[in-house]
Amino acid sequence: MQVLVKRMLHRDREAAATFMCRYQDQLIRRIRGKLRAGNELRRVFDSQDIASTIGRRLDSMVDHGKLRATSEAELWSLLSEMMEHALVDKHRLFRRNETARREDHSFLHAMSEKQAAAAAEPSRTEVDLDRMSQILNDATDEQILELRSKGAQFDVIAPVVGISQDAARQRWRKIKRSLRQYLERSEDRG
Repeated sequence: MQVLVKRMLHRDREAAATFMCRYQDQLIRRIRGKLRAGNELRRVFDSQDIASTIGRRLDSMVDHGKLRATSEAELWSLLSEMMEHALVDKHRLFRRNETARREDHSFLHAMSEKQAAAAAEPSRTEVDLDRMSQILNDATDEQILELRSKGAQFDVIAPVVGISQDAARQRWRKIKRSLRQYLERSEDRG
């Protein structure tokens, strides 16, 4: 292993890949130990996912000449630190997605309540739906709203509407903001 560490110090990415392949099982056992410790991420992320993240980060570190581990012990210490950081990053991502999902659910529930209340007055329903279409004023935004209201995630929406996931998220934020303002104004009017 010491030979691999020396090669990695000289920006040898192949040595990093060899290390990850050779010691993957040992790394995964350590990750599983962390995930078993009552961690809610265990339901969402598996040890392979975390190991892949560590492998990518090690590769980048080696490629950019930022590896400072000069011994086997230092390398394992670094990998343990990378594992902690990867778990924290995954946990933040999980929390952010859960928060967004709850917010979207709340927003979509308010929209459906508004539509149900307006359904008692057919002419009002047509006006509300027409007004929402005017507010969105874009076929892609209307399609994103429809897909999100059916529970579709951005990795599904993006290829359907022909934009990136980040663009779909941004447009969804804009859609929610516009329609939320419309809903608030219509509630004020009674």
